[in-house]
Order: sequence, then C-alpha cells, then structure tokens
Amino acid sequence: MASIVQTVSGKWKELGKNNPDFQIVASTFLIFLGLFIIMAIGSDVFLRPRNITNILTQSAMYVVLGVGMTFVLTTGGIDISVGSMVGIATAVIGDIIVNHGMPVWLGLLGGLGAGLACGMFNAAFITFLKIPPIIVTLGTWTMFRGLAYVYLGGTIHYNFPRSFIAIARGRFLGLPIPVWIAAVVFIWGHYFLTRTKTGRQITALGGNEEAARLAGINVKRLRFFVYSLMGFLAGLATIIVTARLDSSAAGTGAGFEMHTIASVVIGGTSLFGGRGLMLGTLMGVLMLGVVENGLLLAGISFFWQRVLLGFIFVSVVGFRTVREK
Repeated sequence: MASIVQTVSGKWKELGKNNPDFQIVASTFLIFLGLFIIMAIGSDVFLRPRNITNILTQSAMYVVLGVGMTFVLTTGGIDISVGSMVGIATAVIGDIIVNHGMPVWLGLLGGLGAGLACGMFNAAFITFLKIPPIIVTLGTWTMFRGLAYVYLGGTIHYNFPRSFIAIARGRFLGLPIPVWIAAVVFIWGHYFLTRTKTGRQITALGGNEEAARLAGINVKRLRFFVYSLMGFLAGLATIIVTARLDSSAAGTGAGFEMHTIASVVIGGTSLFGGRGLMLGTLMGVLMLGVVENGLLLAGISFFWQRVLLGFIFVSVVGFRTVREK
C-alpha cells in the first residue's frame, strides 16, 4: 500500500513539474469531487438525474460568463459590471420581443448587441483613457443597472413566445440546450486561450505588459477585444437566464459578478494576470453549483449559503496563495 502511495505521489509531482497548471486543475477537481460526495451523502434527492440536470442547467450561464471573465483576469484586469450588463441586456430583449412584438431572432440580436455595447464601452475607457479596470467597471456596474431601470421604468416583461422559452427548456440528445451552449463556449474558449497565437498573447499581456509591448504585441487591441468579448458573452448568458425565468426585469443578474469571479479564481486563474485556466473555471462553476444545490436541498437558508460560499472562496484562494509563496 505504501509503495502505491509513493508511486502516485511521485507521478503527481512529476506531472506538476512538467505542467505547472496540472496541480491547480487537479486539486480543484479533487475539491469538487469531495464536495460532490458530501452533498450526495447529505441528500437522497441529490443524485437523481433530474437534480443533476438542474445543476448543469443552472451552471450553464455561469460557464458562459466564466469563459469571458477568465480572459479578462488573464490580462490582469477585472470586470465587476457583468451582472449589470445582464440587467440591461434582458431589458432590451424583453422590450423587443414582448413589448413591441418583434421576431425572437431580433430580440436575440438585441440582447447580444446590448451586451457587446456595454463591453465595448468598458473597453474604450480602459484601453484608450487608461483608467484602471476596477474603477471603470465599478462605475459602469452602477451605471448599467441604472440604465436598465430607466429603460424599463419598473415594467417587468413576461409571457415570452414558446420559441424563445425553448432556448432554456428545450433538449437536444437528452441534454438541455443551455448545457450545449455552455459546452460550445467552453470548448471554444479553452482552444482559443491555449492553442491560438492571440490566446498566448493574452496570457503574455497579463504576465508582463511591458515585455509584451516590447515583443510587438498590440496591447490596446488585445485589451479592447477581451472586454468586448466579456460583454458579448454577458449578452449570451442573458438570453439563457431570461428564457429560464420567462421574464425580463431590470434587477436580473444582481450578484452574478461575484459568483462569476469566485468561480474563475477558485478554478485557478490568477487575479494578478498571466495565468488563465478554462478547465479550472469549469470546475469552479460546477463546484459552486453543487454546493448551492446541496445546501438548498439540506434546507440551509439563503443567507447561510452566502456565508459558506464566501468561506469556500476565501479558503481555496488562501490555500493556493500560501502554496505559491
């Protein structure tokens, strides 16, 4: 038995030495697996197919947002306005489809366009005026939410067409459509970040901006692209959440920003830039989804759920920080 443990430990160290990101992703998976087992033991309902499907569907929008946030954090930036982007994008979708009775496809384009416009607004101030991302997105976090309330004027749109609701409730090959959307976005994001020249440049930008600039990388173009992409993906996530809720309200998306950032950082992406792990982001999203679902089934109040999720976030990040030092 001791020899087996030593062999596994040796392989683990070898893989970690050859691939620095391996231990981070593997440790995230082990934490996720441990929490999954605990939640399964604590509830007879947890492992039922319907509940697992519900976790995957609920996590889909955070996977989409997490992919965008992984790009942002990898550059050494941050975007805390994503929840408010969802608020204004859902307002546009509801106004186009329900209030004006226009085709669903036009509403979808409107939601994506609203998210993209918000992302480009952030990108312009961060890239060209060189205002720190935390300051810009803190301001737009309030501004975008205010615009959503002004746009809707307290109105809540509901009773969307069936073709729109099918985006969230329809199935393909047995899985909900939001899960397929999240899978496509994740696969694209992982490939783009790790296998393309632009993806490697994004990582280099976060590692050392001055060195990246001296190497001939167009820093402004990359940063503008990353924040614009975040906005576009926020619009895509908005389509999922609006279809799931069958309603469009200005308050939609409140708190999404912290949930998204927590998922990405728990997954191993560095808050200081230079390291982005899409696979870790996926694990982080699923981890928080499992914990939230398990606590809900256990009858834990919403407020204690926030406390426990915050504790998990601080503990995992603190543990990794100590190890890296």
